[in-house]
Amino acid sequence: MAAEVPSDVGEVEAALLACEGVAQAAVIAGAPGDHVTAYVVLDHAAVQVAEARDAAKRDASLRQWASVFENTYHEVAAAEPSFLGWQSSYSGEPIPEAEMKLWLDETVERVKALGPCDVLEIGCGIGLVLGRVAPMCRSYLGADIAPQAVAALQKYVDTRPDLRHVHLTPGEATDSLGLHPGAVDTVVLNSVVQYFPDAEYLLAVLATAVEVLGGRGRIFVGDIRHRGLLEVFQSSVQLAWAPDTLSAPMLRRRVSRVVERERELLLDPAFFAALPAQIPAISAARIALKRANSSNELSRYRYDAVIEVGGPVAPRPEAEFPWDDGKSSLGEIEAWLATLGRASARVIGVANARLARDLAGWRLIGHASDAATAADLRGDVAAVAETGEEPGRFWELGERLGYDVEVSWSGEGPLGSFDVDFIDPARRSIGPSPSEKGAAAGPAAGAGAGGMERRLRASLLSRLAVSRIPSTFLFVDSLPRVADGGVDPAG
Repeated sequence: MAAEVPSDVGEVEAALLACEGVAQAAVIAGAPGDHVTAYVVLDHAAVQVAEARDAAKRDASLRQWASVFENTYHEVAAAEPSFLGWQSSYSGEPIPEAEMKLWLDETVERVKALGPCDVLEIGCGIGLVLGRVAPMCRSYLGADIAPQAVAALQKYVDTRPDLRHVHLTPGEATDSLGLHPGAVDTVVLNSVVQYFPDAEYLLAVLATAVEVLGGRGRIFVGDIRHRGLLEVFQSSVQLAWAPDTLSAPMLRRRVSRVVERERELLLDPAFFAALPAQIPAISAARIALKRANSSNELSRYRYDAVIEVGGPVAPRPEAEFPWDDGKSSLGEIEAWLATLGRASARVIGVANARLARDLAGWRLIGHASDAATAADLRGDVAAVAETGEEPGRFWELGERLGYDVEVSWSGEGPLGSFDVDFIDPARRSIGPSPSEKGAAAGPAAGAGAGGMERRLRASLLSRLAVSRIPSTFLFVDSLPRVADGGVDPAG
């Protein structure tokens, strides 16, 4: 008999059928909590056309960004790395150097906290991270798509005796650069993935990173732009630039146009949550908001991710506290933690003070009357009371109480809110290793159709919640049927 399927399975099948190259699809699920299997019949001609077209688009995109970087790095002096090119979207002026130093300090500390020994940095640019992290490492290989950047950075490296062990090379992000498996224990991609052509390309880069790690290590992906907040961000930017007399309808059109024309790759945190199903060697991915609040777009709209390869799975929180904006408080959280006896705990859906006014502005622009102007809207936003909590205060609270603290974007709370995990350091390593994850790690490997599976998963991420993406994909010549016309899971 065909397995019983959930009532919304039709939506999952429809999402699969909307993916280019899929001729037929059927989704099978057993009891709640069981793995969901997708049977897929490919239109091989359509797949070939799509792959050729997408490969050409990726090549064109990479060439374009390489050209941009070459022009940018042409202006770089060899003396030392700088913050050249970091400009505010709100003013067009350079982001203040003091704020950029805070941003870099935090990035460097997060990479150092991984305990790197042998490092591959993809997109090393002009050496902002390399210059600070490499001295503590045994080996450090920096690669960049722009030869001009590599040449400029080499001149700087040559001036520093403590960087004699650093090697630099031009290279594209999916290139293993001749590294054997296990040659490095840490891969760094900081402020670079936004220039990748698409999510499928990023998956290929991460797959290569897993290979050079030899199946065990960590990948740091820094300064990721949040896809779910793009419209909020652009609403705040366009409102900042709009002349006083611009009407609300015109402002809405400006926001829609710039969102549609976005050239960079933005990623929902859900993309990283789904990685263990897409690349089996990945055991977990931890998301982190920026800790330093510099009141700029970097601290409000960007985040970091640490991807664990072959390591233990983080323990699930033993207790949860749903945040009630306007009622909950840090004092209440401290008292709640005291009742748990060092159990790991999660606070869910904390309203983010950094985004309070931007979110209010986004809503005001969306609902403003046709007679409203940009000047009116700026006045309304300025009058919005500051609400929510500053993420940094939760780090301070947890550290004072002896917890490791992780502050990540919320998957359950309101848009822009965050979750906080308070983790007992003694329990951090508890949990099954990837080899113990059983079926969750095995079938997803997709040996013969791994590229197509990554392609489908990347496409489904834009159509479905992570929890609804099938755990297993089986590529078949035809859908196996039983007498009543249903799909036979036994094949």
